[in-house]
Amino acid sequence: MFEYQGWVTILGSYDEDGAPDVGIDEIFELVKQEVERIKHFEWELGMRYFNGSPRLWVIGFNNRPAGQWDEIFSLFSLISKIAPNSYGHLSFYDDELGPGKSDNYYTYVLRKGSMTLEKDPFLSPLSEKVE
Repeated sequence: MFEYQGWVTILGSYDEDGAPDVGIDEIFELVKQEVERIKHFEWELGMRYFNGSPRLWVIGFNNRPAGQWDEIFSLFSLISKIAPNSYGHLSFYDDELGPGKSDNYYTYVLRKGSMTLEKDPFLSPLSEKVE
């Protein structure tokens, strides 16, 4: 079983004078093109403006982390590069990770232009905190 969910608040970046390096509407269009390209997978994937800022979200549940995981991970990585002030997370659970790992949720935290992998402290270990 492979379960994943995540969201990103997409923010533009600015130069030293406060002028946008790349406009938020341009970033939105670039990300929207990627969303359109990969939306055929079996998941819930969306993006729209909330209170003036673009938000992207995804949720999925598959037997294994097939092509859709690669695509969504790439999308979140793209956002971290083209909109480094953006923030969010992409969490997952994979029951086939192997000994010592398959009882945990993991989260990629997107902040300051990078994505870092962290063990989710709220749902891990699954056998103790959820089941």
